[in-house]
Amino acid sequence: MLTAQLLAAVATDVDPTLALTGARSAPDGFGATGVALAARLAYGWATVVTEVSLDREAGLVSVQCDRDGGRTERVEVALPAVLTVGTGCNEPRHAGLRAVRAAQRADIRVQSLADLGVESDGVQSSLTSMGTSDRDSDVTRFEGPPERAAAELAAVLRGHGVDP
Repeated sequence: MLTAQLLAAVATDVDPTLALTGARSAPDGFGATGVALAARLAYGWATVVTEVSLDREAGLVSVQCDRDGGRTERVEVALPAVLTVGTGCNEPRHAGLRAVRAAQRADIRVQSLADLGVESDGVQSSLTSMGTSDRDSDVTRFEGPPERAAAELAAVLRGHGVDP
């Protein structure tokens, strides 16, 4: 499985304590990516996880897993581990502005298949192009005292049919 092979190559450099994957893997939805990754890394694993409690001191992660027939099972897995995460495992939240800015400035190392020790024979890419967008091109900056900036923002919102 190529996805697990690529993730394992990256994880070997990062050496994570805990790796999370989706419970279903695209395009076929077989859910094998997490378990295959765990096997390649020789990590413990649990599947279709819906609740996580990490105990770093004990070197364990306690998880609740969904099972067939509506059953659930509580399992402890030794760290390092790979968990395949099911629906409802977390409460989605918006990232704060500081985190968004930090992510925008993050240096992402681009690696080739050869860098990862993966043979390119039989690998087909569906990526046809990649680029960056100028996100600041449609940005309006409001500067000055807060009262003036708020009034300018209100005017822009009204111009778009929003009553602040």
